[in-house]
Amino acid sequence: MTSRFIWDTMVDMGVDAFTPGPRELQYWNLLSDFMAEGAIPVVSSNLTYLDNGEEKPVGQRYLILERNGVKVALFALMGGSQFSTARIPADVQVVFADPFQTAQELVPELQKQADLVVLLSEMTTPDTNRLIQEVPGINAALYGNLAPWVDRASQVGETIINQTGTRGQYLGHLVMIVDPDGNVIDWGSKNVQMAENIPEDEAVAAKVAEHEEEVKAFQTGSPGAGESGEDDGHDSHDGHSHSGE
Repeated sequence: MTSRFIWDTMVDMGVDAFTPGPRELQYWNLLSDFMAEGAIPVVSSNLTYLDNGEEKPVGQRYLILERNGVKVALFALMGGSQFSTARIPADVQVVFADPFQTAQELVPELQKQADLVVLLSEMTTPDTNRLIQEVPGINAALYGNLAPWVDRASQVGETIINQTGTRGQYLGHLVMIVDPDGNVIDWGSKNVQMAENIPEDEAVAAKVAEHEEEVKAFQTGSPGAGESGEDDGHDSHDGHSHSGE
């Protein structure tokens, strides 16, 4: 029930995109519901699943957004070590493709369709660092998984990288200025700790308090507890997974 609450809150926030981590693959039925609802596009570029023998993408392979006249292509990659830890239900067949090969094939295609190419990474930090150096054409990489927190973005080669910690404890803010030809001419960022720097939203705080009471009632078996409860921590790139420009 907590995953559903978090998801609905993300919908209310206007999150542009979400990429699953190992925990979301574990709760496949819930992830499938989210994908079917379509309130937030689920993006996963190197994962597919078998549906009656037919291979289908986990959500969308990539997503093209337009913001302020700039077309932004989002793609998302899960690393092999992350995939190997996913406790996927026995009756679900998820197929993993090498993220480096996927990026080599996909990024040139995205460059033709968009002004900016942004990676949502569910890989380890070292693997993400290596990928952006080996695959040209990625304008920005947003680090998920167990990313460290760095107070400002930095640049590696042609790629702006932003590392904003885990579990939604920090808010990453990256602004990119793009000229009419689609070139990034300037950028800036500020990553802040939520508790210290962001005023609490009273409406959201009230919803959280109400949800905590529902969870407490469910755990104690009290009446009126509501839905079933998958446990939960989102460990995805939303917490680590949504796009930002």
